[in-house]
Amino acid sequence: MVPTIKMLKPILLLSLLAPIAAATPQQDPAHLVPADTLIYFGTDSVKAGSVAARKTAMARVFEEAEVRAFLHEPVAAAEGILKVILGQAAAEAAGGMFGGQLEGDLGISLYPGASAEPMPVGRALFALTHVELGPVPDVGLLVALDLLDEEHVEMLRGVWSQVPGAPQQGDYKGVEVHAKFLGEGAPSPSLAFVDGMAVLTTSPRSLHAFIDRAKGEGAGSLAETADYKSMLTAAGARASGSSAMMVRVPALAGLVKVGLNIGLAQAQMSGEMPAEDAARILALFDRLGLDAIELIGSVSSIADNGRIHSTNVVRVNESATGLVSAMAAGGGLIDPSVFGTIPADCLSASASGIGTELVQMFDFIMETGRSFAPEEFAGVEGMIAGALGGRSLRDDILANMQDQVVSMTVPGTGFPGTPNSIVSVGMARPDDFVAAVSNLIAFASTMLDDSGAGMSVSLKEGEHAGTSFFELDLSQTPLAAMGVSPALSVRDGRITFSDNSGRLRGFLDGGMNDGPRLGSDPRFKAFAGALAMEGDLVTLSYSDTPSNFSTMYAQVSGFAPMLPMMMGSVQLPIDFSKLPREKSITQHLDIALAGGYRTESGMFVQRSESSFSALEMLPLLAVAGLIGFGQAEGIEPVIEAPEVDPADVARGDLRELKASMTVYKIGTGDYPSSLDELVRPLEDFPEGAYTASDTLPSDPWGGAYRFSMEPSPSRSGRIMPKLWSMGPNGIDESGEGDDVVESGWR
Repeated sequence: MVPTIKMLKPILLLSLLAPIAAATPQQDPAHLVPADTLIYFGTDSVKAGSVAARKTAMARVFEEAEVRAFLHEPVAAAEGILKVILGQAAAEAAGGMFGGQLEGDLGISLYPGASAEPMPVGRALFALTHVELGPVPDVGLLVALDLLDEEHVEMLRGVWSQVPGAPQQGDYKGVEVHAKFLGEGAPSPSLAFVDGMAVLTTSPRSLHAFIDRAKGEGAGSLAETADYKSMLTAAGARASGSSAMMVRVPALAGLVKVGLNIGLAQAQMSGEMPAEDAARILALFDRLGLDAIELIGSVSSIADNGRIHSTNVVRVNESATGLVSAMAAGGGLIDPSVFGTIPADCLSASASGIGTELVQMFDFIMETGRSFAPEEFAGVEGMIAGALGGRSLRDDILANMQDQVVSMTVPGTGFPGTPNSIVSVGMARPDDFVAAVSNLIAFASTMLDDSGAGMSVSLKEGEHAGTSFFELDLSQTPLAAMGVSPALSVRDGRITFSDNSGRLRGFLDGGMNDGPRLGSDPRFKAFAGALAMEGDLVTLSYSDTPSNFSTMYAQVSGFAPMLPMMMGSVQLPIDFSKLPREKSITQHLDIALAGGYRTESGMFVQRSESSFSALEMLPLLAVAGLIGFGQAEGIEPVIEAPEVDPADVARGDLRELKASMTVYKIGTGDYPSSLDELVRPLEDFPEGAYTASDTLPSDPWGGAYRFSMEPSPSRSGRIMPKLWSMGPNGIDESGEGDDVVESGWR
């Protein structure tokens, strides 16, 4: 194993050792890196960000007792495997400096919920400040962290002493620099403590630049540049713990081209590549025009209500040459009033402007194909033309689309729980588009018939609600059994598709236009209006996250118990009998909104807000990866029984009882006079309002749950049912003392 890999292991171990200390507000660390930094990622406080993360929907979901019980075995297995791996790494990389108790002292927790304590780090940044190619390349990789406890600083010093390489002590402007000599031609990693931050870098130049700015002596910083300021302005107000990222693409594209030239030159010298092919590859890179992207950046933060707000910014030089600038210049706009035609109970909806970008991409692909393999690509073009019956993929389909594409997903009518989609797009020449699609379907049917599989498809033309109506006949395919019946209609210069012909007919009849519209929803309307004030809208989307999850969860939970049999020899440490109730998850979810606009300066800004982000699922992916690695390596971790808080069990029972009382009121018009009435048959609910069992549950301490009608503090004094457990002491204190009261009452 090379020394540069070995030196990373103790650093990674350090990140898992985490006592907590108080943090103070800090300056944006972008002030500490040079203005011409190529790549930057930073946050003003990792600790503040981890505190804010406790408010997100996923953090609340993962703290649900049912979810914790379901995840306990896989998470415990992954933690056990990780401890074994880290114990081995410590012995190898740190020379046993932590002794034999390392794995027991790490306090590892892979649980994806909000941790009991926030991360013990203040400001943090990662940067690539420069790249200098030469006999000894100089790459300015820089990582800096605020370690909020002196114990961490001393620990880092100890870990650094174990990093392979000859130690070299230095000094720059009064700051001690601890470097490691790894050999001639190798980078010299350095550690220094500057402005309260531990700084690791591979380049003296980047370290000196950091120290200069920390002392207020350096030239302009990234935070002072117009690009960085405009990115923050587009993001608006940010909470403490927010993060920012920025990439200067032109400089990186230049470095990529230099590396490409070197690689191609070597390939030609070795005879592995003809000069013509190398020239074509370089020409392809130039035609892409990546250097037209002047700026890529993003800002992300978590609001007080737990909503995650993200802003992505891209600025393209549209006067440049190449595919990127051509596509940016040819982008289309949307009219948000189109959401006035979409039902408010849709699962999701979106609109995107269409310009010439699809044609630009098509032309680029075709030109590239003709350049690299003219004879072979001529055959591909012939196949496309044949499949379309002489129609043009470019002109009759791609260039034909215009205006905007609008899509919606609505509750399904076919296979249980499967939603239906409806997509509408403007057409310059609708008849030519339909003709091209008809030819393509006829070609597909011929191919199926020639295969001898006894299948065929056809397009049935008709009329519905004064429009041309085309239905794809799949009766001679297996898809017919799944209720799939695609159809399209042509009306007013727009073509509308659906995966369900009945749904499309209902849409054309106006049957889906009863009730409120999405465009009138206050939150959606406010979000779209705020974006429209900033520039020309290019995209807008909405997602009913709870409903989408319910649809998916109903399907997944149906076949989840069969997964162990389907996995064969792979054994998953998961008990599917403990699968959480859908409500334990959906009650924490909320709608997601996203949209993009284009400013007069040519900047594209994409904003989004949602109740969770995909990054929050990374811990679960890490758990899955560790379990797979452990099984491959034969590591058998010991899984201890979970510690279940009896109060959490009681709260779960109280949630069930409260929901049952709501069901009882729906069925009878009033709340019950006693909890016993919840298990008695009702006219609309023969099994009773409480369906978890035939009898009412007892609390974890063997007592009966209590109930009364009282003014609710959380409902402005409205008389509501109050439920509680008498708690460990078994004394009824009306919800006070050690009594456990339903969530949300106090």
